[in-house]
Amino acid sequence: TLLKIAQQYPEYPVLLTGHSLGGAAAMLLYLMMLRSEEYQDVVKRTKVFAFAAPRPILRKSYLQLLAASKAGKLPTNIENCCVTVVNNKDLVPRLPPPASGIGLIGAARHLLKKLLGGGVAGGVSEGALGYVHVGRVLSLAEGEDLRLTGSLEYEPTVRSEKKNFKKVHDEAYHQYLIHEQKATVADVLQNAFFEQNETPKW
Repeated sequence: TLLKIAQQYPEYPVLLTGHSLGGAAAMLLYLMMLRSEEYQDVVKRTKVFAFAAPRPILRKSYLQLLAASKAGKLPTNIENCCVTVVNNKDLVPRLPPPASGIGLIGAARHLLKKLLGGGVAGGVSEGALGYVHVGRVLSLAEGEDLRLTGSLEYEPTVRSEKKNFKKVHDEAYHQYLIHEQKATVADVLQNAFFEQNETPKW
């Protein structure tokens, strides 16, 4: 198990990662570790990098965790340990749509408006919706610099891609974005989430 291996090699950092649904699962596993007594030592050296993942947690629950983290009631600061890398053209990181307050019809309208490339239905800020990412978001857009923001401040800057949806979702962080940006994804992640004496092997 993860716990057994992590305890066997206490000098090694633990990196949880995944793409799409796997990225959301990695984030949820990290949050479970935060709440588990037996993982308290392990979670202090754990970081999570998710790629093209959907939003995994309700905003209300995340705000409670974030407040506990900043107050020192959790073993680590969530914002310094978790990042989701997203392509601004990808629809998946904008999901799930809001689940509370607007009902099924409103959620369908929201999703349809996003698919058609508009903003959020009803003029509601995307950061105020039901689900959010964990930690920070590293957003990528063709022709723009990489942008690292808190998950509550993340707003897509371009329309989602409809015609080549699967290609955009599967290759967003692996194709042109890494090679054409002024800074690579690996450089940004290393500078933001690792100490100078740590040298992760990408």
